[in-house]
Amino acid sequence: MAFRNKAYDYMEIEAGQAKDRPIQLADIDLFVATEFDVYFSSILAKSIASTITKLLTQVVAENTLVATGALIMGIFYSLTTQADTRMWTSLPKAVQGARIPLPEDGHLLLPSPQGVFLSEIDIPNCNACIVSVRITKANVTAAVATLPL
Repeated sequence: MAFRNKAYDYMEIEAGQAKDRPIQLADIDLFVATEFDVYFSSILAKSIASTITKLLTQVVAENTLVATGALIMGIFYSLTTQADTRMWTSLPKAVQGARIPLPEDGHLLLPSPQGVFLSEIDIPNCNACIVSVRITKANVTAAVATLPL
């Protein structure tokens, strides 16, 4: 099983004068790989059965509905096969966590290792806040959500 590349080797969080690097809490790729190894035989059998079923359905559609049926089944086959692989790639590569004091100015900055600011986050007026950051690949703006506590 091939592991995905990280967007960045690390990320920093800046809140006023405070700086921190998140620590890794969970390696989702490793978790998925472990589950994959455990259930590989079952996954393989289901995939083979699914492929055979789709192939036979496409043959019947070709014979019954000619070109239009074959086209419809080909599109269906392509869409359902892509959905099988999309599930793993939509998961985060890792889950990381950091704890820093709430910034007085209400702003967090997320610089990349190269010093490019990925996001400036406005923290709501609260006692504590969970900030979720999702970075899908390098040089792409981070998707951010805040949850005041």
